[in-house]
Amino acid sequence: IQDYRSQILDDAPQQKGVKYTYGQRLRSWFGRDQIQQVIDKLIQDQQSTRAVMSLWDVKDHEETESPPCLNHIWVRINDNQLSLTATFRSNDMFSAWVANAMGLRALQQDICEQINRVSDAQLTLAPLITISQSAHIYNDCWEYADQVIQNQYFKLCQQPRTSPL
Repeated sequence: IQDYRSQILDDAPQQKGVKYTYGQRLRSWFGRDQIQQVIDKLIQDQQSTRAVMSLWDVKDHEETESPPCLNHIWVRINDNQLSLTATFRSNDMFSAWVANAMGLRALQQDICEQINRVSDAQLTLAPLITISQSAHIYNDCWEYADQVIQNQYFKLCQQPRTSPL
């Protein structure tokens, strides 16, 4: 998860076998640092609904066999809480969801800390929201997913609820 965190936060250099990282798409792909733009926008106007980052490039329709699964990030401040909503075109729920969620949470934390550092805001983190247009488990993971269910389902059902549903 720590390694993946930098793939979202940093404009990582080209790596063999990796066409891009989400960090590249956010930091330099379109000739702008979208993360810094969002931070600047929210420092200037905490009520803004325009703190949006896009990872989809219209060229992705023609020029790549591996377009980004993460397409859209929206950041908003409400009641002194910074929320982040991410929309995935395609979301591997078994092998990638945890890393994606932790990477996005790190991005949310970083944005919050930077806003707090340079302004008089005292923001806290709101929940992370992910929307999956196509949530799936790939065929080669079904056996592993089944093992997790067999090993963990009963234990999870036995745990006391800590909050109402």
